[in-house]
Amino acid sequence: MSEAAQALLTKALELPLEDQHWLTDRLIEHTEEDDDDREWQAELERRLEEVEKHPERLLDFDETMKEIRQELQAARQRGS
Repeated sequence: MSEAAQALLTKALELPLEDQHWLTDRLIEHTEEDDDDREWQAELERRLEEVEKHPERLLDFDETMKEIRQELQAARQRGS
């Protein structure tokens, strides 16, 4: 552990318990956000690689939107 981290820990342990809990929660939230960001970034990179390897698998936007609208219209009609 670095000297800076050790000094911070020493100071943090001098805080009232309520402040220690607050600080702990913020550190955990920050760490979890970083993990989520890394996981999301990895997923985006994986998907981009897939698109670059197989561009023929991409769907035409206009055709896809047309199909979605048709399915929504059919669902509305069934629900009425």
